[in-house]
Amino acid sequence: MRRALLAWYAGNGVVLPWRSEPTPYAVLVSEIMLQQTTRERVLRRFGPFMARFPTLEALAAASPGAVIRAWEGLGYNRRALRLHAIARAAVAAGGLPADVEQLRSLPGIGPYTAGAIACFAFGLPVAFVDTNIRRVLARLFLGVDGARVPAKQIEAVAREVLPQESAFAWNSALMDLGALVCRAHAPRCELCPVAAHCAYRLATDGVDGADAVADSAILPLATGLDSSATPRARRVGERRALYRADRQMRTPVRWEESDRYLRGRVVQVLRAASPDCPLSVAELAAKATGHALPLLPEEVERVSRLTDALVAEGLVERVGDAEPRYRLPE
Repeated sequence: MRRALLAWYAGNGVVLPWRSEPTPYAVLVSEIMLQQTTRERVLRRFGPFMARFPTLEALAAASPGAVIRAWEGLGYNRRALRLHAIARAAVAAGGLPADVEQLRSLPGIGPYTAGAIACFAFGLPVAFVDTNIRRVLARLFLGVDGARVPAKQIEAVAREVLPQESAFAWNSALMDLGALVCRAHAPRCELCPVAAHCAYRLATDGVDGADAVADSAILPLATGLDSSATPRARRVGERRALYRADRQMRTPVRWEESDRYLRGRVVQVLRAASPDCPLSVAELAAKATGHALPLLPEEVERVSRLTDALVAEGLVERVGDAEPRYRLPE
């Protein structure tokens, strides 16, 4: 199975700039960008971001506002501040460490990101689990949905099956297989290089896979899974996010009416504004909502509330006391 998957990756692996030149800094930037963002969007923004901040030191020396501006198009702007904080802490410590535990001591780096940097940037034989890896390992070895497997259990599987001598290729192959073939919806089993070894496919296709699964050294790790559902009922179905105009509302609304969307619009307006000309709440509300002046009081109040939250999170800076005005943090 390992030979088949690694051979498939050698001929079909996705070419990515942070794989072609896996410097510690490039891997760090890519991993933070890839959190909750598709590869396609990251590929469009990775090059310009690296050109703007070519080194860890350049990123650490920049203002938060400059990093937020360069983050345009990636969404979830708090990640820009997180990456900036990591860069400053790493530079203060003498650079990005290769050790997983030392990486986890940096602000905003969790077990997955620490493992990915250790493996992809420093070549260490480290197992880690993202959404795609979870899905592939759970289907391949446990015959169940990844969403149904406790985190510690799937991490144990990842560690057990990791080939020590080819961890970079192995983890990359699992990611690519999950993204291209073993998809959450409508998996393309006919194209899978390890379909013959997959406990999930054997079960869901109605093939008698009991012997194959029983022979697996991984089977004991599946103890405790809910086996009451039939294999067909266990097919993956990832839920779509529901958005609400505010946290008190229970009725889902369109994305364009949600707080998250309007927060993003506020940041986008300030990206386009000169830091030397901060905007008032009324100006910010008019540009963020796209509505003509005069605005309804509730529109101004809502933008003011969201902007105050952005200030508290460090994404926006308030200047002036008598008549507060706003800009990206400089």
